[in-house]
Amino acid sequence: MSLRRCALPLAFALAAFPAQAELAPEDAVELAQIMAGLPVTRHDGVIAAMHGRDALFARLKDGAEAGDSESYAAFLLYGQVALLSFDGATEESFTAAMKPLYDAGPERMLAALEAAPWMIAGTCYLIGGWFGFEDRNADGREGFLDSERARIGAALPGPMAERCTAQIEAPTRPY
Repeated sequence: MSLRRCALPLAFALAAFPAQAELAPEDAVELAQIMAGLPVTRHDGVIAAMHGRDALFARLKDGAEAGDSESYAAFLLYGQVALLSFDGATEESFTAAMKPLYDAGPERMLAALEAAPWMIAGTCYLIGGWFGFEDRNADGREGFLDSERARIGAALPGPMAERCTAQIEAPTRPY
């Protein structure tokens, strides 16, 4: 899937969740420009854009953790964009953040994935990548799956649940 074809999913991803707060318009535009592979107009130069991506990640993560539905959806979507664009630094940030976000509210993440099933492979890949990442013990993966497999199976229809648990069990780059 090309980044240029991702702009429309932004609208679907954000529309899938009831708004509790509004995503900053500048952040929505920046995310859409990143998805489309366009220069980000709010930043002057490559270095500023790199720092801008870090700041966007932090704002969306903070909003997701605070319970803002639009930030939550945009954060999951930005994780997909990082994978699709082979943005290694941002992908690593998502690998470090996705499992703790899941742990903070598994029902919320699973509901988001059910609403936008095209994000399942990437999001579950990032969750699975957390195990063994940055010297974390990969042995915890089996215990995590033992405790979460039933919840994932109850929240997602059969093939979606299987796809998610397979990505957590043996993360394989989905795109």
